[in-house]
Amino acid sequence: MAVPPRLEELPKERTIRKQLGTLCTYGLQPFWVIDSCKILLGLDCVRDHHTDGELTEEGLAEALTAYLPQAVERVEKRQHRILLEIVLGLEPDMLGKTAKERRAEAGQRFRGPGSKAVTFGCIRQHHEPRALDALAAVVYADECAARN
Repeated sequence: MAVPPRLEELPKERTIRKQLGTLCTYGLQPFWVIDSCKILLGLDCVRDHHTDGELTEEGLAEALTAYLPQAVERVEKRQHRILLEIVLGLEPDMLGKTAKERRAEAGQRFRGPGSKAVTFGCIRQHHEPRALDALAAVVYADECAARN
């Protein structure tokens, strides 16, 4: 496959949000990132994290994997950061798990120790979209800054 090109035009925030949403299916596994996240791989803020000399699909997938934890750290709400780290597979032990398993784990940790768990369905339908919206705003701001 060909290396995804740099995006000439700044994508809309909702386009970035949609791409981030696709990551919830398999997390940051390279095969999924390469096949499903071409727009994210074309962002300047992601490409700035590419460390190898020659651009490759695998190198860009690694760049996205290096960039996203930094972006998640800047999401305002602590609960959203926790959810995103788990659901997107930023925690290495979450990568081999299914989306349902990752969402269930996020529900266990969402409110903190000693609190009642949030169901995986509530995470998926209610909390995950809000967390992804917040992350998309961070990524969009980073992309705007990278283009200036």
